[in-house]
Amino acid sequence: MTKILATVVVLAAATGVTARAEARVLPVITTADRVLVADVSPRLSQAQLVGSPPATQRMRIGLALAHPDPAGEDALLTRLFDRSSPDYHQFLTPARYAQRFGVREATQDAVRDWLAGGGLRVEHVTGAGDYFLASGTVAQVQALLKTTIRRYDIGGESFDANATPPVVPRRLPIFDVLGLDSSRRYRTMADLNGVAASPNTGSQSPEDLRSIYEHPDGIDGDGVSVAILGNGATDSVIADLHTFDDLHGLPQLPVDVVRTPANGDFSDTSGNLEWNIDMQAIHGMAPAITREVLYFSPSLVDSEIVASLGTWVNDPNGPPIMSASLGQCEQVPGANPVLNDPALYAVNGNDNPDALPVSQGVSQSSQPTTTMLLQQAVMEGRTFFAASGDNGSSCNAAYPSANGVANQGVPLTSDPANTPFSTGVGGTVLYSDGNEPAARFQEVAWTHSGGNASPFIRAPDYQAGVPNLNRPCTVDSNGQPTNSGELCRGVPDVAAISGDVVSNGYSIVSDGAEASGAGTSLSSPLWAGMWADLASTAVGTTGYGFANRAIYAIAKDGARYAQAFHDITTGSNGGNPALVGYDYVTGFGVPRLAGLIYQVQQVTPAVARRGASRCRDRSAPVSAFKRRALRASNRRLVLAGTSRDRGCRARGAGRVARVKVAVARVRGKRCAFLRPKRGFSPSRSCTRATYLKARGSSRWRLTVRRRMPRGTYRAYVRAVDASGNVGRRTALRFRVR
Repeated sequence: MTKILATVVVLAAATGVTARAEARVLPVITTADRVLVADVSPRLSQAQLVGSPPATQRMRIGLALAHPDPAGEDALLTRLFDRSSPDYHQFLTPARYAQRFGVREATQDAVRDWLAGGGLRVEHVTGAGDYFLASGTVAQVQALLKTTIRRYDIGGESFDANATPPVVPRRLPIFDVLGLDSSRRYRTMADLNGVAASPNTGSQSPEDLRSIYEHPDGIDGDGVSVAILGNGATDSVIADLHTFDDLHGLPQLPVDVVRTPANGDFSDTSGNLEWNIDMQAIHGMAPAITREVLYFSPSLVDSEIVASLGTWVNDPNGPPIMSASLGQCEQVPGANPVLNDPALYAVNGNDNPDALPVSQGVSQSSQPTTTMLLQQAVMEGRTFFAASGDNGSSCNAAYPSANGVANQGVPLTSDPANTPFSTGVGGTVLYSDGNEPAARFQEVAWTHSGGNASPFIRAPDYQAGVPNLNRPCTVDSNGQPTNSGELCRGVPDVAAISGDVVSNGYSIVSDGAEASGAGTSLSSPLWAGMWADLASTAVGTTGYGFANRAIYAIAKDGARYAQAFHDITTGSNGGNPALVGYDYVTGFGVPRLAGLIYQVQQVTPAVARRGASRCRDRSAPVSAFKRRALRASNRRLVLAGTSRDRGCRARGAGRVARVKVAVARVRGKRCAFLRPKRGFSPSRSCTRATYLKARGSSRWRLTVRRRMPRGTYRAYVRAVDASGNVGRRTALRFRVR
């Protein structure tokens, strides 16, 4: 009791409030309470106290609850990736996960009752019952959590934060409280120190990148959906995606939006550049995915973003892949003075005389919760890609709050890219040779690609035994020195083009105009799109599971690695050089996608879901034209439509492998068919069609940029599924005037 109260008083005094004044409002803390000491910022001692927020001001908090059987969870996680186990790749559904490992109903009810007793309204609960999002007034939150919320200023930035640790009932398994400190928020990686999107002659097109990264023909993401984590308004970014689709001859991609909480204010447009990059990078790499799903929060405050992450993890229809181009410094364990020890500078690698001590990176409390949720995602067979950051071998220190292309000398990694259950993606600068199809002229590590070894987070088992991935942890989870030599988590795992923000990037559409996107906010969704291509080769099975399990298995075999990756060996990120093999700036490098797909199939093969019925697919795909998408002039022809394959089940287990379209100018009862490179064929029977390959599969598109003489035309479409069944052709008649 004495120790707990002393801690609270010291923290209060450090913020400029006298111990005597603060003691007058200190609540009574008993042995029935648990004090969450880590959930108060150690940086408040550097802030100026300017007052208190209005007692009636509303706020949202998030509560993370511990699972009842963590040992059983870890044991199953191991078996899911053990090829000798009968549980291999038998991933759980969200409902099954909640049943086996979720928080018990009685415990959830107790948390609801406790919140309601304090006047708070529950706005969202994850399917596993392990994260509650609740709202109330400042006065209600202070009383419930036995804390004091004040208003502070650092460098002209005003924010509200709890001056004392929150207190929760010991009988409830609450281990993390988010949302008390309004400065604890994620930053999008596209917030590049004020650098806005602009036309960029060095930008690579999606067509260029598919060629350079060795995208195989016929594999385009068909049957797979991809999720994006973000916040705010969505109408304009969806419109920009459709403009991008039209510009690159892609079918307009359906976009679903899942808002958490549903009653929030989703008017924020400050992240539009980021969401444009994410959405268009994914579709550019995976032209035939079925949809993108935006899991959006009202803001980037950690309590709300974590709620949206939990919504995806627990969505039974959620995509198997998510990209997040946002982050913040990893959690600093405690406020121990050892964090300022010069010994820690060795893990920084910046050689910067002005480097900040580790404790300058504000401790943020969402990391334990994101780690818990992402472990569930891995057990469901999902993969989460996250940008490694744009601050080189440091992280984005929370004060000032803006992101930026600057190495701030804080030797921490970025959450959530650094969790053991994320695939962290670094950045490169890529120049093509200018030919069609494009090839690589040069690709080097970007100077600000986020990457380093965490001083605190233990490396997952899959990182063991990798040359160059060799930095031990400096302190333990309590901030105490450690000499155990345990390997610590290295970030990133892989890389893709980020551009250099100045003259290199990716062609996007923003606010209806052509623009350029850059940063690791580009690298992460590019990988998500390419992983969707890979995942489409396993539709109808349990899939390949968490990407890192396959990536590290491949990279530890030299022959496999050479086929699957292009190693980046030039450049650095301000402290970590690019090396042969793994490095702390580009991970294992950039993909050679055709080889990567083949190697993933070898090291982590997809299997049938246990109990799934087996049958031979004899049903042929059915194709249709979308008449409203028809554009016919004497200079350009655009045809689009859909193809579907029933496979073995009435609701679709098959996969459309390719779609072909024939275009003929009708002359009486004969047809002159358009040929791939030589204009129209001589007139012949309309049954002897010459087919052109359409782009996409389940949603396909054919664009012809040639002189089309006026007259009557007929188009035919037919599809072939993955089992080789050829569909009947469907016809469309139209005129070119």
